[in-house]
Amino acid sequence: MRRAAIVALTLLPQVYPNPERMERSKGPYGLVVASVAGVLLISEFAIAGKALRPDFDVLRIVFFAVAVMLAVIGNVLGKLRQNRIIGIRTPWTLGDEQVWDKTHRFTGRAMVVGALVLLAFVILGPSGAPLVGAVILCAVGPVLLGGGYSWWLWRSGQRTISRQV
Repeated sequence: MRRAAIVALTLLPQVYPNPERMERSKGPYGLVVASVAGVLLISEFAIAGKALRPDFDVLRIVFFAVAVMLAVIGNVLGKLRQNRIIGIRTPWTLGDEQVWDKTHRFTGRAMVVGALVLLAFVILGPSGAPLVGAVILCAVGPVLLGGGYSWWLWRSGQRTISRQV
């Protein structure tokens, strides 16, 4: 499963209909793919650790890796150029390159904050359902904020949406 996901993420830009747009995001996209691969690899090691030691806390290890991945993605999100494969792809970000850039810089910062909150929760908080809830909140929250922010930027600029990507 891990191998198939990484192969799909690696090949996706190759079949993208507008390759020059993806070329401009090659570095950030590669870091995102590498961080996803890292989380999947750490997950496999954590499951093996659980098999060797029943009291091993798989969630803490995996969610620590997820927090690092969120920080990496948050750091490179502002460097992504407009495309239809990765990023906050709302009608407003895809219709206006300025809205795309501002939205991704904002969402990147929010994602780094979410990663730090998640990291603190992984280290200090309880395990189990509260930890799962923290991961969901810290991963999905910044994306939802970014989507709303893209609408707000578009609305405040009263821009028209064009299908240029």
